Amino acid sequence: MKKVLFLIAICFASYVLNAQSYKETFDSNSLEWTECTFKKADGTAIIDKGVMTLKSKVVKDLRTFFETHCYAPLNMSRSFTVVANVKVKVLDDENAAGFVFNYRDNGNYYVFSFDESCVEFCRFVDGKVAGRIMQNVKWTKKGNVNQQWKLVYDAHSQQIEFFVDDMPIMKVRHMPLEYTGFGFYTLGWQELIIDDIEFIQ
Repeated sequence: MKKVLFLIAICFASYVLNAQSYKETFDSNSLEWTECTFKKADGTAIIDKGVMTLKSKVVKDLRTFFETHCYAPLNMSRSFTVVANVKVKVLDDENAAGFVFNYRDNGNYYVFSFDESCVEFCRFVDGKVAGRIMQNVKWTKKGNVNQQWKLVYDAHSQQIEFFVDDMPIMKVRHMPLEYTGFGFYTLGWQELIIDDIEFIQ
């Protein structure tokens, strides 16, 4: 029995020692996030004073999304957790915010996005929606909302869970992840301020 407990203790200590964490506080652009300040673009993404500010805008009366991303220090064949502390300017049916992951390029990525009444998981392939899951959601506060977003990936079951303020929002099963691109997304007249993001594996 003592040998078994000793082996369990060694395995746990090995797991703790091998667990890695990287926290981006936006004091610099250490993960090389995409930044954009062009006035003619569909939005802006700026790192300044320890935060990332992402703004999208409506162009010619169309709902336009804007994103920023980095390539995270994660091994996609292993389970991981990503935690971000954000502030969303407005939650209504015309403006959305979201979390981008499995990002390969501008046409191939996954996103959890939400507005006033709905959270949505979308899978984009070559710029087109290749899969979508929607779920109703209600928020108690709809303006200048501070939230913690958490994405948990179980590599064994290939299950993705998305949480807001530790509340489970959506679960997606049988969804393998390949790419280390992660980022943020806004749609419509939206502003998203990211205080920090942590990658834990």
